[in-house]
Amino acid sequence: MDNPELADNGSIARGGMFQHQRDWWQLPNFIRGLVTGYGGGKTLALGKRMIWLAIKNAPVPVVTVSPSYPMALTTIVQTLDELLEGKSRNEPDMRYHLFRSQPYRFHIQYRDRTATILCMSGERPERLKGANIAAAGIDEPFIQPVEVFEQILARVRHPDARQREINITGTPEGVVGWGYDLFQGDLREKHDLGLVQSSSTANRALPADYVERLTSSYDEAAAEAYVQGKFVNLSTGRVYHSYDPDVHSVAVEQPADAELCVGMDFNVNPLAFVVFWRTQTHMHVVAEHELPNCDAEQAAAFIRQTYPDIRRIYPDASGQNRQHAGAGGKSAFGYLREAGFTICARRANPQIVDRVNAVNGALRHGRVTLSPACRKMRAYLLGYTHTDSNKQVQKDMSHLLDAFGYPVAYLFPVVRNTATTVAFRQ
Repeated sequence: MDNPELADNGSIARGGMFQHQRDWWQLPNFIRGLVTGYGGGKTLALGKRMIWLAIKNAPVPVVTVSPSYPMALTTIVQTLDELLEGKSRNEPDMRYHLFRSQPYRFHIQYRDRTATILCMSGERPERLKGANIAAAGIDEPFIQPVEVFEQILARVRHPDARQREINITGTPEGVVGWGYDLFQGDLREKHDLGLVQSSSTANRALPADYVERLTSSYDEAAAEAYVQGKFVNLSTGRVYHSYDPDVHSVAVEQPADAELCVGMDFNVNPLAFVVFWRTQTHMHVVAEHELPNCDAEQAAAFIRQTYPDIRRIYPDASGQNRQHAGAGGKSAFGYLREAGFTICARRANPQIVDRVNAVNGALRHGRVTLSPACRKMRAYLLGYTHTDSNKQVQKDMSHLLDAFGYPVAYLFPVVRNTATTVAFRQ
């Protein structure tokens, strides 16, 4: 329960908990929420709690649920593994083993107790059904379906459990969904619930410039949610609210060292792409295209003929999949590479909220401008709203906006670094 001991470089030299983590640990409620900005130490606190609950309730198992198995592996599973590995070095009565098949399982032997932690995914909530458990942890509830909560609520009822509880930790994703309803809305009055909220700054082991860089990546409203850990309405008004036509729709001469590139969305009707030049610090859109009934092979030929100097394309990452294939059966990426283009895309697209925040951040900081000739882009950036996003006219706008957003998110991504502790052996 002491504060962590920090090394001269600001990293954690010896474990402990900061005040917001202690406040959460001491909540007396059945459902215990810890909501913070990114890097707020939620997963570390959850990992410690789940180990404590597993040993206290042994042999009755406890369960954690993450949005997906890949996310579980890089968050709660890694955290539990590091915590248990460190503990087993210092406690002669502690041994553990991690089974890496899904669901991931930790078997812990502590003195005369044999404990189990199951780490599961919420992607298929029906697969969470099973035997009764003692306690559970739900990580990032705001991006998981409500069925996850319902299944876990039904399972935490083992008669031999010494400590039954549900721990919920996450970063707020606006004021929508069951997570918000549970902590702030109609569901709150139906449950024995305690909540601790804090800013990313409460974790004093973060790198000195982490919060500053994170804040600069977001607009003001998003920073309130993702840095301060507050529930903020992110679902009304203009999506690209940082765009100001008087500031961003300007004629800019292309520098001699700038490279001409393309951002592309693979919708077939229309297939949309933007042409832009880029330097190390700036991106300027010079042309927009919406090609009806066009696939990647035809788009590659059009770009080759119209813009012979272009060599690099920043596309929708799903273009590596076969469902975007043209007549020859290749993937969209395959056709583009065959035409001589270099593909700049990560293995998966960023979350939509991160792409939108990247665009708003780049606009706000003057990293992105558009030619006055891009009249559709001007209209779409002004007219695309959260409120009407499901209407057809908004869906028609989304393809060109996505083609614009992919290169912005690649070149000027939202920064989401994490702080970790590393155990050094002899």
